[in-house]
Amino acid sequence: MTTIRREADLRELVEMLPEAVFETDAEGGLTFANQRAFELFGYTPEDFRDGINVLQTIAPEEREQAHASIQAVLEGRKGGRSEWTGLRKDGSTFPMAVYPRPIIDHGRPIGLRGILVDISEQKELEAQLLHSQKMEAMGRLAGGIAHDFNNMLTAIQGNAQLLHTELAEHPQWLELVDDILTAARRSAELTRHLLAFSRRQVLRPRLVNVNDVIVGLEPMLRRIIPESIIIEPDLAPDVQQIHADPVQIQQVVINLAVNARDAMPDGGLLTLATANCILDGTVEAAGDSVRPGAYVMLAVSDTGIGMDEETQARVFEPFHAIGRVSGETGLGLSAAYGIVRQTEGTIRVVSAPGAGTTFQVFLPATPAEVDVMDGEYAEAPEGGSETLLVVEDEEVVRSLIVELLERFGYTVLQAETAPKALELCAGHDGRIDLLITDVVMPGMDGVELAEAVAAVRPDTEVLYVSGYSDRSLAFRGRAEADVRYLQKPFDVQEFIALIREILDAPR
Repeated sequence: MTTIRREADLRELVEMLPEAVFETDAEGGLTFANQRAFELFGYTPEDFRDGINVLQTIAPEEREQAHASIQAVLEGRKGGRSEWTGLRKDGSTFPMAVYPRPIIDHGRPIGLRGILVDISEQKELEAQLLHSQKMEAMGRLAGGIAHDFNNMLTAIQGNAQLLHTELAEHPQWLELVDDILTAARRSAELTRHLLAFSRRQVLRPRLVNVNDVIVGLEPMLRRIIPESIIIEPDLAPDVQQIHADPVQIQQVVINLAVNARDAMPDGGLLTLATANCILDGTVEAAGDSVRPGAYVMLAVSDTGIGMDEETQARVFEPFHAIGRVSGETGLGLSAAYGIVRQTEGTIRVVSAPGAGTTFQVFLPATPAEVDVMDGEYAEAPEGGSETLLVVEDEEVVRSLIVELLERFGYTVLQAETAPKALELCAGHDGRIDLLITDVVMPGMDGVELAEAVAAVRPDTEVLYVSGYSDRSLAFRGRAEADVRYLQKPFDVQEFIALIREILDAPR
């Protein structure tokens, strides 16, 4: 009686397990399976009574290898974990891990018993991690390319601006110089896209017209959106301006457009609309309450598969996929949400299964008369007579910077490496008012150099200039507001005006 009771308890325990448990005979015929096994493969007890061979539960292309593996386990030549593609009764497949052991009776194997685990979630996470690592590597590559390219563009653009000044009385040549500047600025735009992709873009808020962002992105969108999807802009002509980083707003539009593309694998309509609106504070979007006032609404709509309420509730969570078919990382909507929230806006989702999706982005409007543009200087910049130390390992860039500064009256010390810059600091008798340094250099980098200079010349201000745009390099131990940073390639007037601004700032 005790043995029977114990067997019943063990059977009940097996049925309670969240994983499939099975036994087979020596030919692979199933002799036992718990309830989880039936649920996992979609079979019924009637199917079991009719006879099921374990190979029926494995994808056909793997059965020969699986048969050999079963024989190896029976013969004691193999054990432990093995992975196969499970085949359900309805023909669907899933990845599974099997942990088999031989059943031994009187010293000979008479079958198998084991545990089978559905590893779909594990495989999905592994794929996401692999893709994330690949994207991170591609991002580093893109950032490195952009850095080197920006160094060259700095020399091209800066020298072209100097040439433009020299040829003011020769209009027949100015058109050619203007063409060079136009090409350099377009190339700089390409590097900004690379840096946005690598998540190394400097945040530079300014007055932005959302319509201009969409119009500027349309050629790029037509390259990444297949011809089976029609792109239809619906832009309000009187849309107000916002105060935001235009590159980040571009990223929001791109991420939402790519999400719409993935929701329409068979084609459809992608609408990009803008409008002015007034929110009264009662509207909630993505779980965020919004401040009452004037907003610009950017709506990205698709005619794709749509989402149910449960999916909408989690749509901005990282890695929460909504019918993606392109292998995206699952961070696009999360990144868009973060950018919008940093801009003091929010996103609302309107969707239903089979009825498409609309993402409504609300961004605070900024009165046109408020001039909040960063880094733009309408008037000709002023020079000065202070002493500046320029540290840049790229000779062509260093020569340009020295030439610019000397033209505007500054005394310039220059060095191609940090150690040489420290030698100049030690040997110079007078003041050094400003250190202008690249961030990424061989050996000692710009941040370490600035710290070393500050130790011996605490009154020397610092301006970081780099082809990378990862400002975090310059924030070690300092508040962001204390760091002066200019990304290459830069405008000559912007560069000179920023130097004057730093030197004139109260200390």
